[in-house]
Amino acid sequence: MKTNSFSQFNAKFEVDKSIGQYSDCAFSEGIVTVRFCFAV
Repeated sequence: MKTNSFSQFNAKFEVDKSIGQYSDCAFSEGIVTVRFCFAV
């Protein structure tokens, strides 16, 4: 299940990268930050 979550995060992270907002959050700390940004 952990692998599935990682795959989904990667796909979504790539799409959000276009926006830039999520990209900043993701690069801020890592997957942990990505999860937080997604919640926002």
